[in-house]
Amino acid sequence: MALKIDGWNLIPLLQDLDTQLPVGSHVEMIVVGGAVMVLKASHRFTYDVDSITVLPPSVVAAAERVADRHGLRSDWLDDLATTIKPRNPPPSLGTLYEGERLIVRHPASGYLLAMKIVAGRDEDIEDAVVLMGEVGVRSAPEILELVREAYGTDEPVRGVRSHAVRAVEELARRSRPCETGDDESIDNPP
Repeated sequence: MALKIDGWNLIPLLQDLDTQLPVGSHVEMIVVGGAVMVLKASHRFTYDVDSITVLPPSVVAAAERVADRHGLRSDWLDDLATTIKPRNPPPSLGTLYEGERLIVRHPASGYLLAMKIVAGRDEDIEDAVVLMGEVGVRSAPEILELVREAYGTDEPVRGVRSHAVRAVEELARRSRPCETGDDESIDNPP
């Protein structure tokens, strides 16, 4: 079983990747998806770090060495996210890690939310709820506006509207107060 990447081990793994790169290298990449989400939600983990930057061979080779050293999947660092990369570049970037040879950046939460909605998998909807709270959006039209800004089109991406509605419904479900099943108040016992 491959090592899960979480908020505790992500930065040490990136530090190791930094040391495995050839001396004199200067690599900058933008990561998205679960790698960013593990730092936003303590229960979240991932098995890979998705880059929207095409990875040069030296990074792929260094990542394979890191995988061997830590029991990660061999593809723990990949650039497969380039297939759902928005048309427009991220308007702003935060720094996730900055080392001697490697800088890892991430887009703002609104951009990540747009990507999660376009991907639309169950785990993406869960992540979307977290990102909606950060961005302060609570409606499908607000989410669709973020998708339009990132993907540069007025034509909704296939299935995006239904994914946005699912995310809003999930946010509403989680926002409801818990029901205990009785009318007694915990704060005011009999």
